[in-house]
Amino acid sequence: MQPETSRRTAHPAPFPFELPYRLIKLYTYPGQVVLDPFCGIGTTCIVAKRLKRRYIGIDTSERYCYTARLALSQTALFDLEHA
Repeated sequence: MQPETSRRTAHPAPFPFELPYRLIKLYTYPGQVVLDPFCGIGTTCIVAKRLKRRYIGIDTSERYCYTARLALSQTALFDLEHA
């Protein structure tokens, strides 16, 4: 699993998409809700959306919430397994 660099994101400690991808695939089914109480820039919510899960992302930083909403609005729905 390749680490994510903070230079490409607006967050000091981003993690790669592969991490939430594996956990969401293992523990949920399409249509279920994924809760991320420390949403940051929305990586977990983006992966959940792509995997056809519903999601709730919470963060105390308005800047991170804005960045996450922007990223989610630009995220296309497609199956990561076939990407």
